[in-house]
Amino acid sequence: MILGAVLLARTAHAEDFLSSSPGPLSASHAQWDNQQGCNDCHVNDTNEISDQKCLGCHDHKDLGARIAQGKGFHASPGVKGKRCQTCHFEHKGRGKDAEMMGWSKVQGGQKGFDHGLTGWPLKGKHKTTECDECHKAKNKAGTVVFMGTNTLCGSGTPCHADDQPHKFDRKDMLVCDRCHGESVWKPAKNDMKFNHDDRKDAGMPILGSHKDVQCLKCHVKYVFNLPQSKPANCGNSGCHETSHKGHLFDTKDCDWCHSPTFKNFKQQYARDMPFFDHSERTRFDLGAHKKLKCYECHTKQLGEAKPILACEQCHAKDNKHGDRFKEFGSPTPKCGTCHPTTSFKSQSRFDHNSRTKFALTAKHADVACRKCHRGKGPADFENFNGQTGCMSCHEHAKVHSDAQNPNGKFKNAQCLDCHLKPGSIDVKYVDMVKTYHGPNSNFPLVKSHKNVPCEDCHKSRNAKGKTSFEKESPECGERCHEDTLHNGTLGKVCTACHSPGIWDALRFDHQQPFPEGSKGKVDSFVLKGAHKDN
Repeated sequence: MILGAVLLARTAHAEDFLSSSPGPLSASHAQWDNQQGCNDCHVNDTNEISDQKCLGCHDHKDLGARIAQGKGFHASPGVKGKRCQTCHFEHKGRGKDAEMMGWSKVQGGQKGFDHGLTGWPLKGKHKTTECDECHKAKNKAGTVVFMGTNTLCGSGTPCHADDQPHKFDRKDMLVCDRCHGESVWKPAKNDMKFNHDDRKDAGMPILGSHKDVQCLKCHVKYVFNLPQSKPANCGNSGCHETSHKGHLFDTKDCDWCHSPTFKNFKQQYARDMPFFDHSERTRFDLGAHKKLKCYECHTKQLGEAKPILACEQCHAKDNKHGDRFKEFGSPTPKCGTCHPTTSFKSQSRFDHNSRTKFALTAKHADVACRKCHRGKGPADFENFNGQTGCMSCHEHAKVHSDAQNPNGKFKNAQCLDCHLKPGSIDVKYVDMVKTYHGPNSNFPLVKSHKNVPCEDCHKSRNAKGKTSFEKESPECGERCHEDTLHNGTLGKVCTACHSPGIWDALRFDHQQPFPEGSKGKVDSFVLKGAHKDN
């Protein structure tokens, strides 16, 4: 019975709460002004108001998250932690929305409100600006709301959208206080947070004489967002009228020739226009053509077409070779194959190493073309036959000849076996030793001969007084080893009995005839019995 009495009492209290409203709600909350809407704000049919329910409804700007992050007026020290109903009270009736905003509970009220508590302090002219000039947003009931006002002053919704003449569209460019103070629009601040040399802020760095130019000279009517895609295209942008009236320069950017670092155009000319690199911008190195005027090659008839790069186009009359190069077939070599652009008489640029099968090395690299091609003059080549044999130029018979080979003992193919490279007399001495004294040679250097200096055996000298390796007999007798043992009785051919580098007569065979040139009539003497072992 007691439990039933309690339930009846609670039910009666709830019915009394729902039927006894203290007054109409404001227009902003009018949709909840009925018995079904009470608990959207109240807790379980009581007078208690839930802050969480308030923040749950006012989530369009996520006020709860801003408070948690310490942002805005509601997170300021004098407000944070207070109940919503402390400032925002209801049931005062329609038309009382302004009172419901809670200005009476704020120090200074709306007129004396410390705007710095919002995180956006008022400075300059903003201090004397009426609230409703900036806070124009209203809720569905027509009540002015203050939270969420856009502080990006140059964008489309807030205060200065119509005052912004610069035609900026990037969000970071719409932060007016980068250049302007809050007291006056003009002049701009001295400490602007805008850098014309930074590609993030501008498409064209300020260099040279441009540093002295007033902004309005280029940005007419303060329009900074220039429409052209290339701000540096000064000759076609309305800043500089080009003096180059003609087909060649009409569509070219000025900085092809003129550097913005120069103070004036004449200073550029005085330096012979070094800023323009014809080799880099085109595929033609000017060389001696630098002294020509542009229009001598880039004729009006060509228009914007490029001149033909072949020298013959302009220098047909200067060709001293006639039809000499037709023998190479089609296509015939061009002038540029041999002649640089600096001068026809300059050293040939012909790459003999890559264009022929005969690389010019050592002294050959310094030989004039006509020395080998037998021309009578610089432009007169008699032939281009590929005579690459060394002996066609070098008379080797005077160096490599002997009594048996009066015209020389070697062939063309053997020259490079000893000489390091064409055009050099350097000799591969290590290879020579292997060739002439190796294991398969007629006179291998073995045993004691290995350590004998070359000149101890090769005693002959050439015309220059240097060691000669020609006309030497391989026989050791008389020249190297004095025959004090046999006294010539066994002839002069030591190798008939002796091996090179060994004194023992390992090759002597008593069963065979004695060496040729031996004194006496003995042909052979067969050893028998005990003599065999002696």
